[in-house]
Amino acid sequence: MRLETRGPAEGPCSLCGRHGRLTEDHVPPKGVPRVGQARLVEVSDYLKGERATRTIRFFQRGVKYRSICAHCNTTLLGARYDPELIEFTRAVDKSLGQRLYLPMQLKIRPNRLVRSVVGHLLAHGVDLPREGEFFVDMRRCFPDEQATLPPGYQMYCWLYPYNDQFVAQCVGRMTKLGRSSW
Repeated sequence: MRLETRGPAEGPCSLCGRHGRLTEDHVPPKGVPRVGQARLVEVSDYLKGERATRTIRFFQRGVKYRSICAHCNTTLLGARYDPELIEFTRAVDKSLGQRLYLPMQLKIRPNRLVRSVVGHLLAHGVDLPREGEFFVDMRRCFPDEQATLPPGYQMYCWLYPYNDQFVAQCVGRMTKLGRSSW
């Protein structure tokens, strides 16, 4: 099975749902530091530890998925939200490159940072089912910077000092003190 990234030339946008011409989204976005050659592999093969060379595809500087419309790609992600994610990741990378570690203070716009991450998670993949409460909630709040994340959704950031990066959509569930959350 070959993992698909190109997608159809026209179809529903993974972010706004409007039907039209689709453009390619970079996951992670261009401009974030330390993105080298990306390896696209089935998560089931990866977890089994198998080296399925037939199904692995390599990409330079991240993976591109044709899954979102030009408006969402350039106006929302590219011009408004991604610069915040790029600035954040560059500041963290620069701080980690120092010999002296001091408490880090970053000025960020959390709404834009969260929307960049949410946008790329929604755009990730081709021909994936995009149904359910999570997708409805995220699509509703993605374009509107005044909207807040629905109750129960939280986003965390942690340092990950490894070169291998893993992007997956809706593959896990965590519980917090007996209460489930996605």
